Amino acid sequence: MNADFGNSTSSLVAFILRNSTLEAEGGVSTWTTLPSNTTTGPVFGGFVGYNWQWSELVVGWDLAYKRPASLNSTASDSLSRRFDTSDSVRHDVTTDAQTSFKLVDYATLRGRAGYAFGEFLPYAFLGAAVGRFNYRRP
Repeated sequence: MNADFGNSTSSLVAFILRNSTLEAEGGVSTWTTLPSNTTTGPVFGGFVGYNWQWSELVVGWDLAYKRPASLNSTASDSLSRRFDTSDSVRHDVTTDAQTSFKLVDYATLRGRAGYAFGEFLPYAFLGAAVGRFNYRRP
């Protein structure tokens, strides 16, 4: 699982510094404070599906449910800068940020249709996926 936390705290910082010279001139909320992170781990689940065939026409569906044993990602970092604003004030600004992401589970549902030409079966499918996760940015 790849997690890009780069600007995950931007909206919080922008809200805290709203209507301030510090945000207007320093753009503190645009600072990329947190790095990307990649995590791996086992995933368990099940799959069920069914196909029907009428002459050469084949239609079917499948449903899959997956639950990771432990797929979570965390990041924390700090960024400091010093700059002067137009009101002649020198600012020492530090942003400390931390966040975490945990994939709880996800499911997919697909429908498919194809046409058999002898041993060859070209087909198309349409599907949807839904997932649950916990996201925290204290």
